[in-house]
Amino acid sequence: MKKIYFFLASVLMAFCANAAATQLYLIGDPVEGGWSYQKGIEMASTGEAGVFTLSVSFDGTKWFGFTENIGTSWDATNGARYGATSKDATPVEGENAMLFPSENAWKLPAGEYTFTVNTNTKKFILGGAIDDKMGDLYLRGMLNDWLNEGLDATYKFSTADEKIYTLNVAALGAGEVFKIGTADWGYSFSSGDIAMTVDTPYSYEGMNEDMAMADNVANVTITLNLNDKTITVSGQASVTSPASLYLIGDVKDNHWIPSTPVEMTKNGNVFTLTNVEIETAFDNEYGFFSFCTAKGADAEDWAVGDRYGASVLDEEISVGVPAAFVRGENAWKVRPAVYNVTVDFDTKQVTLTKGSSAIETVAAADVEEAAVYFNLQGVRVLTPEAGALYIVKRGDKVSKEIVR
Repeated sequence: MKKIYFFLASVLMAFCANAAATQLYLIGDPVEGGWSYQKGIEMASTGEAGVFTLSVSFDGTKWFGFTENIGTSWDATNGARYGATSKDATPVEGENAMLFPSENAWKLPAGEYTFTVNTNTKKFILGGAIDDKMGDLYLRGMLNDWLNEGLDATYKFSTADEKIYTLNVAALGAGEVFKIGTADWGYSFSSGDIAMTVDTPYSYEGMNEDMAMADNVANVTITLNLNDKTITVSGQASVTSPASLYLIGDVKDNHWIPSTPVEMTKNGNVFTLTNVEIETAFDNEYGFFSFCTAKGADAEDWAVGDRYGASVLDEEISVGVPAAFVRGENAWKVRPAVYNVTVDFDTKQVTLTKGSSAIETVAAADVEEAAVYFNLQGVRVLTPEAGALYIVKRGDKVSKEIVR
C-alpha cells in the first residue's frame, strides 16, 4: 500500500512541476506605485496553456519582471517569478531566455511594446522596435568620468545608417573600462569583456558588465552594429608592458603584503620568477596570487600601481597550461608548491611550471656528485684503495683518478 501511495505522490509532484501557469502578472516600474508584491498588471492568456501576452507603453526607462503570484509576500511573489538571465539585462527583440524562479529584472527605454511570455518553454518574446526608442548614444567610461559631469558631444555616436553607430576618439587605454549608453542609462551596450582586441566583433547580447581593451589603442573607431548585435573597436594597438612587475599573494612568509611583493625579472615584454613557494591561505587547500606593478609604502598600502590577474575570480591555474590574464584584481588559485612563473605581455598569458625547493636542489647536487669507482677492467669497486688508479663516474661525467 505504501508503494502505491509513494507512486501516486510521485506522479502528482511531476504533474505539478510541469503544470502550465494559469495566470501571470507584470510587476515592477510599469505598475502604478512601482515595485510591490501586492500589485501587478494581469496579462491575458493567448489561448495556449501557459502563454500570456500584454501590450505596454513606457514613458521612460522601466525595470520589470513577471510572476504567477501577487498579494501575499515578497517570498511568495519572488518564488513564482520569471526573470532575466542576468541582472538589469535589456531584452533583445524576439526571444529571450528566462530563469525561474529569478529576481533578475529586465529594463527597457521608453516606447510601445508587446510582451509574450511562454512559461512552458521559459521564453520572453519582445515585440516592438527598440532601436528607434534609444535616442542618442554616448561613449561613457573612465576616460570621461562616465559623463557624470554632463553630456559631451565629443563622445556622441553618429550614424549614417539606422542600425550602425560609429565614434572616433584619440585613444583608449588598456584596461580603461567603458560602455555605450543613452543619456539616462536607460539603454546600454557592452561586450562584458575586459581584454578586447582590435578589429574583433564582440556580441553585446545579454552582457551587462563593463568592457575594456587588452592593449593601448590609438586612432580609435568604435562601431556598434545593431544588425548583427556586435561592438568592434578598430585602431592601432600597442603592447603594454610595465617597467616592473611583482608577484603578490600567498608567498611563503609573505602573505599578501603590498610593501614586500616578490619582484620578477624582465626581458622585453616577458617577466620571470624562479622557485617561488606558494603556501595555502589560512585553512584553504589552495594558495592565491596575482601581480602588481609597484610596491606599497607599508603593509596596508594597496596603491600598488596597476594590478593584473585572472579573468575569473579565484580561477584555478594548472601547471604547464598557459592562462590568460587581464587588468584587474582577480587572483588565481593553485595547490601549494614551489613554482617557476612566466608572465608574457605579448601573449597576455601566465604559465606556471614546477620549481625546486632548496632541499631538493641540495639533494640533487649530492646525487650528482656521488662517485662510483671501477677498476681498469670495468669492474665496480665498492672500497677503493688509496694510491690505486680507478675509473670514476660522477653523474654523467667519467674520469681516471688516483684515490688519495
